[in-house]
Amino acid sequence: MDNISKEDHLPATYKELAELYRKNQQFNRTIEEITLSIISESDINTILDRLLDRIGELIPYSSANIMLLEEGTIKTLRWKGYEKYGAEEFISTFSVVTTKSGKVPYLLKRKKIELVTDAYADPEWKTFKETAYIRSALIAPLMWEDTVIGILFLDSDKAFSFTEEDKNTLQLLLPFATTAISKSILFHKAEKEIERRKEAEKKLHQSLKIQGILIREINHRVKNNLSIILALIHMQGDKLSDRYHESLLEDLERRVYAISLVHETLMETPDPSNINLESYIMHIIDFVRGSGIYRGDVRFSIKFQSGLLFKMDTLLSLGLIISEIISNSIAHAFPESGGEISLAGFSDKGTAHIRISDTGTGFPPEIITADADDSTAAGGGIHLILTLIDQIKGTISFSNNGGAVTDLTFPV
Repeated sequence: MDNISKEDHLPATYKELAELYRKNQQFNRTIEEITLSIISESDINTILDRLLDRIGELIPYSSANIMLLEEGTIKTLRWKGYEKYGAEEFISTFSVVTTKSGKVPYLLKRKKIELVTDAYADPEWKTFKETAYIRSALIAPLMWEDTVIGILFLDSDKAFSFTEEDKNTLQLLLPFATTAISKSILFHKAEKEIERRKEAEKKLHQSLKIQGILIREINHRVKNNLSIILALIHMQGDKLSDRYHESLLEDLERRVYAISLVHETLMETPDPSNINLESYIMHIIDFVRGSGIYRGDVRFSIKFQSGLLFKMDTLLSLGLIISEIISNSIAHAFPESGGEISLAGFSDKGTAHIRISDTGTGFPPEIITADADDSTAAGGGIHLILTLIDQIKGTISFSNNGGAVTDLTFPV
């Protein structure tokens, strides 16, 4: 009898060993596939679907879902199997406030896997009509550095479907599952942030485009209004018979044109905060050449550093200053014969340096010693120059060196 008993027992032992070996092989394969997904995949849905599939091979379930904890609410992230019971729409939008009663707050507090053998008999289990088919469940908190980031639900439509062995198996799988889910969540958040930033960037581009159109429209209208003023000044000048008053209107016309030219330049440049100085000055010189004060025997030499750019306010003051200086040179520096007016400039370490010089007779002493508070020491043009240089927080000096030399220095 003893021998028969031993022989009967041996095949059962082999079967148990074979089943244990099969389960170990399956467990190892599941771990390998989860690890491969972590390494090779970036799509959150692909990773979570594979994770639920692999877990289902080791622990068969009727339906399963992964929920993510976010700002006091736990929401469904990915699910499987609910479509068989007509509960897919319900689970896709399901969420639970974690401060309320029920299984979820209890699980978040304990931070341990919970085995629900009979959902109908569990006082903490909340049954909804869409999920009334659930009779047993295996619920696992997904931990990241001792913090619950989500919950894994495995459901069955039969009571007592899950066992302690299933619970132990899931416990071994959880570190790998959590790593996969954490990576998925990071990618998911990164994708959402990228989309948010793309949308913000799109709105910013639209806003800048509208702003650019408005700025150009404003500059266009200002330029048109200044053009009308220029025309009125010119018409008024035609009515004058004495040269003194004609010259006053010519000076006024030149100054208004310098202002108008800034707005015209702004309409043509793609970046209103960076306007090319040399191009702007060339327009002023062309206007001066066409004015009544210009003499054909006066030449211009321009040597500005490449890419010397200024914002609108600075350029407006600078344009008026340069216009005044070159007009004064043409009118007063060359009484007998022609000469040359030179303009040069560069910027260095946040400071711009501009020099305007001519080969004429030079400045009289009262100009060299003039200051902005003494408008009687020099003419109105010099007083205007001193006022404008103060507006751009710069300094100016007048000297003689083979002709008149004006040096401007100001921050950029």
